[in-house]
Amino acid sequence: MRPGGALLASVVMAKPSAVWADYTHIRGFTRTAAEELLRDGGFTVERVWRMGGVPLTSRLGLIDLVPAFLRIPVAGHIWAVSWELLARRSAAGV
Repeated sequence: MRPGGALLASVVMAKPSAVWADYTHIRGFTRTAAEELLRDGGFTVERVWRMGGVPLTSRLGLIDLVPAFLRIPVAGHIWAVSWELLARRSAAGV
């Protein structure tokens, strides 16, 4: 990736229900660990948010509101299963 190139990453949270729900998950990540993983790879993390399925949002046409809804602590704790990270390749690279 060229310096300044954007990366959108999705990593599973360090929640047993999220990690073990898919047999391909080896481990989950805390927010800090996910950010450090990208920084160690030569990226500057610009934004981090929670993501996951929230009941009825698709049916009610509210799917675009899911990230905002998951910022509410109780909702994020219940339904969020992944960290979404927007990062850019640092000018110096790795």
